[in-house]
Amino acid sequence: VKPSPYLERKAREQGVSLPQAQTTHLLGYLSRPEGDGPFPAVVVMHGCGGIRPNTKTYWPQRLTSWGYVVLVVDSFTTRNIDNTCERYLPDRVFDAYGA
Repeated sequence: VKPSPYLERKAREQGVSLPQAQTTHLLGYLSRPEGDGPFPAVVVMHGCGGIRPNTKTYWPQRLTSWGYVVLVVDSFTTRNIDNTCERYLPDRVFDAYGA
């Protein structure tokens, strides 16, 4: 997470360098309804088993038929993770924020 302007200013005043946020590029699948919009948006996150066929097809089709733009976020493929159902699931809140 990018430091706030206040933290950046205090770090400069104190001659301290703040750690740089690491960037992880993820895959995403964008679906949108027909028309010019604007449209409300939904970010879809998968479960511990990763992207399932219904995650990439059923939910985007259903939500776009209701008038939503849908971004399905794949948190695992670029991180070389297959499944986390029986072990630690990474904190993906920043994946959702990034989306």
